[in-house]
Amino acid sequence: MAIIETLALYKGTMARVAPINGITTEVQNDITLTEKALIKEPLSTTLGYFKQLSEHYEWLMGADSLPALVDYLDGLFVRLNDLSPQSNIVTAIEKELKEIELTLKNTDREQVFVNIKRITKVIEQLEELKKLSNSMENYVTIRQYVIQNNKEKAMPKQALQLENEVAQRASNEVEAIKESVNKVLKGLEQTDIYIIHDVLNLNRKDSQTAQVLALLLANAKVKRTLIAGMLGLYGNFNPVISRLINGKLKPNREQLTEYIQHTPATLVQGILALIDKSEA
Repeated sequence: MAIIETLALYKGTMARVAPINGITTEVQNDITLTEKALIKEPLSTTLGYFKQLSEHYEWLMGADSLPALVDYLDGLFVRLNDLSPQSNIVTAIEKELKEIELTLKNTDREQVFVNIKRITKVIEQLEELKKLSNSMENYVTIRQYVIQNNKEKAMPKQALQLENEVAQRASNEVEAIKESVNKVLKGLEQTDIYIIHDVLNLNRKDSQTAQVLALLLANAKVKRTLIAGMLGLYGNFNPVISRLINGKLKPNREQLTEYIQHTPATLVQGILALIDKSEA
């Protein structure tokens, strides 16, 4: 097979797998070097890069890479230990990881990498939700401090002045919240785009409805009156929450339920749990 055709084959395969340092990144780097060499370097140099690429690709798809893959999977188990052990999502991920590990030798290697890519992204979403929850708690702590401090003043600030002070003192937390919200929503678009776009019609990460969803996934018990401030905004978010729960989530309970039956390792489980909590 000609270099260009083989390169296209390798590139197509690697586009579907996760970049894993020391495992898939070697092949991905070699693809870049070979592509550049085809344009700028003499044939002898290009052939050298291509030989190195082929060797790394064969290693990746062969039995010799199995120990490295097992180590990576073990690392994912360790990351799960830092997340809530009571979570149905964590339980589902653990089950899927064990299945991947048990069938590693006999499963098509490209499919293994595709499965690992998705699982890794879901774990990253859970880690980001944990980070988001911590930022939300920090915001609440700062707000409580400002309010208590204001009560003790001889001339307490009025509501708007008080909100401005909270916003100023909690600006770092608000930025951290907004960053985490964006990452969570971006991750959902990568792993569950059918649910996010086609079922729930949350096509814009900057929409208030989508942002509220991320906050509720991080902490379903968050005080509703604090949501606007956490997002660096003012106003009453109860209508936004109502549109999310009653206008988007509840009408699609059946589709969400069907989805997690065949894709249990997903944050969609958390979305479905929000419906249950709203009806409790």
